[in-house]
Amino acid sequence: MKVLNYKVFLVLSFLLISSFMVLTPVVNRINREVDKTSQVAARLLSGLIITAIESKDVNFLIRDAIKDLNFPVIITNEVGLPMAWEGIGIPVENYTLEMLFRPDLLKDDPGYRKVIYWLGKLQSQREPIEIKKGEKVVGYLYYGYPGFTIYIKLLPLILFGIGIITFLGLLSAARTIHSYEIENLWVNFAKGLAHQMGTPVSALFGWLQLMERGIVDEKVIKGAKKDLIRLKSILQRFSRVGGEPTMEKIALCKLAEEVITESKERFLKDINISIESSSDCTIEGDPELLSWAVENLIKNSYEARKPGGRIWLRCVSNKEMCELHISDDGHGIPRKFIKNIFKESFSTKKRGWGIGLLVAKRIVEDIHKGEIFLKKSEPFIETTFVIRLKKT
Repeated sequence: MKVLNYKVFLVLSFLLISSFMVLTPVVNRINREVDKTSQVAARLLSGLIITAIESKDVNFLIRDAIKDLNFPVIITNEVGLPMAWEGIGIPVENYTLEMLFRPDLLKDDPGYRKVIYWLGKLQSQREPIEIKKGEKVVGYLYYGYPGFTIYIKLLPLILFGIGIITFLGLLSAARTIHSYEIENLWVNFAKGLAHQMGTPVSALFGWLQLMERGIVDEKVIKGAKKDLIRLKSILQRFSRVGGEPTMEKIALCKLAEEVITESKERFLKDINISIESSSDCTIEGDPELLSWAVENLIKNSYEARKPGGRIWLRCVSNKEMCELHISDDGHGIPRKFIKNIFKESFSTKKRGWGIGLLVAKRIVEDIHKGEIFLKKSEPFIETTFVIRLKKT
């Protein structure tokens, strides 16, 4: 165990250091690009701003010129009164030129006070860019960094924290599963963690490469955010499976539909999948963990698919129990393996990590006091797993 802890420490240290090494140049480059963009913007806007500051159209002209900037900007006149701004969450069109020239009348206005707060914040970050008419200074341009750079700077620590907490979650899970061989289970959980985190981590480095090339748009930001949410979900799953679940009322069939939708986005390709329900029923459970169990069964069906195959789910209920049937017409499970399917390290795939059904069994039976079992397996006709849980 000491050797294992030493190796884990090395892995986490490598993750932290490599993340900083990759992200620091990206953040620095983004900061430099913001500086360059702001300086170019100041030069291009100087002529417009010089005219606009003395015009009744100041709000429209300047706001229209800076509306597409993706970082906070405040433009003041020569005495420091804010004339226009963007990226600070306060609509500039709420204020007329006459109002802006009378700050004493706006001292109790919450929006204007926020503008002044941002002005002080930007002043503390860097010197403003002077806007000149000839040799005369007629205004100042204050600017800051895009909000997402804060998250990029924190990303190495987030990944490091995920690694530490996941390690603790895996340790807790290993200690609670007394009936299995702990060391072997640990190895397979590590494989599972690598398998689960591989795709979102790879995608995050792809987004970072785009950022490094100066491509920072809404699509990139949304993509990175989506993969961080996926990492958060993985973290919650691995920590909860060995700790305290978060119980709430769940519509089982609706949960299955949500898992199907998410799975279609991530891995379900070129296969027909459907779900039917005579009536949805409510159970008490942890939605994150039950989603993981259902996802594992769907993934098994998908990986056992045949060309043109299909997967179908069915929700069944009676007076006391809810059942979710997950069926496919794929390769099925050979008879000689059936007795081992819920044991650690079982996998018929060369690169399988071997604990998908083991995790599903722990979630359904140990945590939720339900049942999970193989109901039927006829190769290329029907293989059906059933999750059975008590109604609330």
